[in-house]
Order: sequence, then C-alpha cells, then structure tokens
Amino acid sequence: MAEYWPDTLIILRGDGHFCSKGFIDYSEGKSTIGFLTGFAGNAVLNRLSKIIVESAKREYDQDKKPVKRYHSFEYRAGSWEHS
Repeated sequence: MAEYWPDTLIILRGDGHFCSKGFIDYSEGKSTIGFLTGFAGNAVLNRLSKIIVESAKREYDQDKKPVKRYHSFEYRAGSWEHS
C-alpha cells in the first residue's frame, strides 16, 4: 500500500477480540500504520483511567447530561512485545 500512497497514514481500530497481540505486533512494525484500541476493563486499565472516569462522573452529576471523554495512555500486557 505504501507504494501507492507514500504520505498516507492508515489508522486501524481494534476493539475487543479484534485487538490482539498479532494486531498490535503487525501495526507496530509499520511506519504508515497507526492504531486505536479498545479493551475490556481490568484492574490495571481501571487504575489508568480512574482520573478521566471520575471527571466524567462529576460532570454528569452536575449537569445530568451524557458525558463522553477520551483518554490515552501506554499499556502492555505481560505477554506482549509492544505497548
């Protein structure tokens, strides 16, 4: 693909079971590919997202309107090569 669109960044999204070690390893090695992931919660992810979740809860409690927040951080499971 890079030979056809050398200046194009392709963004892949992998949520749930589509976000696998293979998906991350494949994407990590490509300079023209970026990726976004979504994971089911676990203790580490819950800790890393605590500040943004609490902020959204405070805003909802104040306004009683739906709140959407985005947050990013590095995460790497013990069996993965890449975060």
